[in-house]
Amino acid sequence: MTDDADAPASPDGGPASSANGAASEAGPEAGTTADAEAGWEDTRPDRPGGKAAMIEALNVRDNAFRGFIFGFVFTTAVFTFFVVVPGVSRSPLYYVALAFVLATGLGALVTAALVLREAYRLSKTL
Repeated sequence: MTDDADAPASPDGGPASSANGAASEAGPEAGTTADAEAGWEDTRPDRPGGKAAMIEALNVRDNAFRGFIFGFVFTTAVFTFFVVVPGVSRSPLYYVALAFVLATGLGALVTAALVLREAYRLSKTL
């Protein structure tokens, strides 16, 4: 085993972690004053990054809600027009299963289209 003092610093400038993932004995805030004196300040914004920021920027949650509501409403109209009004001789269970597939498939397609539209709009602002 190596001594923690001999271990290199982690890529984010904090103390190095040991092989089991634990921070060094000095703690996570050990080098912050020395880093600030040396001109190494943390310039990262205080907002989420990576996938969470992308999902938030593209309004995926709102677009998914709109997409699946549209899929449900459209499927209800199709089911009513083609199954309920004319009457069917087969078991309605088959039609309910087909309606579920139509609602989820159409909801996913509309969601993808809305997210792509939002991505296009965001790309124009760059």
